[in-house]
Amino acid sequence: MPPSRPLSAVLALACAPALLGQQAIVVPSEFESADAPGIGDVAGVNQAGRQQVLVRAEELRAAHGREIVALWLRRDVQLPLPLVAGRVAVAVFLSDRAAPPGSASEAFADNRGAEPVEVFRGDLEVPAAPAPQGVHVAPWAAPHAIEIPFARPFRYEGGNLCVEIEARLPPGEPGRPWLVDHALAVASGTTRMAGRACDLRLQAMAVWTELAPGSRVTMLAAGPAQTTGVCLLGRETDPPLDLSGQGAKGCFLHVDPFAALPFLFPRVKLEQVTRVEVPVVVPALPALCSARFAIQWLQVPSDRNPAHIATTHVQVLSLAHGAPSFAGATVRSGPPGPDGFPERGQVQTQTMPVLRFVLR
Repeated sequence: MPPSRPLSAVLALACAPALLGQQAIVVPSEFESADAPGIGDVAGVNQAGRQQVLVRAEELRAAHGREIVALWLRRDVQLPLPLVAGRVAVAVFLSDRAAPPGSASEAFADNRGAEPVEVFRGDLEVPAAPAPQGVHVAPWAAPHAIEIPFARPFRYEGGNLCVEIEARLPPGEPGRPWLVDHALAVASGTTRMAGRACDLRLQAMAVWTELAPGSRVTMLAAGPAQTTGVCLLGRETDPPLDLSGQGAKGCFLHVDPFAALPFLFPRVKLEQVTRVEVPVVVPALPALCSARFAIQWLQVPSDRNPAHIATTHVQVLSLAHGAPSFAGATVRSGPPGPDGFPERGQVQTQTMPVLRFVLR
């Protein structure tokens, strides 16, 4: 009589063919075992809303002709914070031959493939995760990662892939941030500054993650409270216009503007100098590659000269020579209303959550 085998060994042998037939791919692939530079929320991970993630076909060559049976999301380790557990009602849809990530539309319907398939519907249990200690990347395992097992496998036949998530919070349940690892596009742009402010209370700076078509530039300015700051966007003038003849000695106009955006420097308690912050999205147009534009702020009324005007230095931004080649894009809306989920969302072509697809 042959020796008996433990039940665990029998189960392992029985499951071996299925386990050996599975494979996982991570998008973008360079972050399979490295933390990506970005961080953010994802609909369904303790947040309500509709979100699409568009993945370009080049990232999915290994999946062609195979079934996708699960999706994983991983926490980010840049902020060493514990993450809170929660429960979200989630529906997940997949469609291939979807819109290219670089051409993502605000309209969700424009991004889907012809035949979206519902692969999961139910409550997603989001685990509590302790603060990461001494690690450079979170493992693809609970409680540091979340698996969405598909009730219906999705056979991927090629083209760009659209992953769409619809998420509702239980009544009375607050959204809790469960910070997910995000990849960012890489593009090179340059900046330089010229001149100086003619009132030292008036300062300005533009900041960004990437300087390319489709990227977001945030313009910051500080000035005397209860006065108006005017942000000038346009072409740099060389040489600049000297405003001394108008009574503003030492002030120079460096920009021939195509836009002038006025903002009030607010009163904040007893502070004499306050700040405004202006986000601007550069249109994702190929024609803007290598484009150059200048930013300068004016302040009115100024008490420093008879013209009652003061100027900052100028900051000249040169966009990247080409739009960055990136693995994906996201389109995100807020929570559902009485009529259901919004049909349009905010497009971000420079970032996406790091995704792990399990194949069979």
